[in-house]
Amino acid sequence: MHNITSSERTRRLIDNAERVVVAAFFAALCYRFAATLGEKPSNLIFLFSEGIVALFVLLRRSTDQLSMRPADWLVAFV
Repeated sequence: MHNITSSERTRRLIDNAERVVVAAFFAALCYRFAATLGEKPSNLIFLFSEGIVALFVLLRRSTDQLSMRPADWLVAFV
């Protein structure tokens, strides 16, 4: 049986949390744009492009390395 270390468990938790947040933001975006598609069908192009990005995040492989330094997270967030 494979023993999971605490840092690996934390890395998996953060990785899965990121996927949930991306999926939730994309779902909220779709919900907001659904009402405008009748007036602005060009919004489908925007939804498609953002959907590709969300799909790439959701389907990517998990990482073996994750920085826990706050400065790295701040740079990535900004």
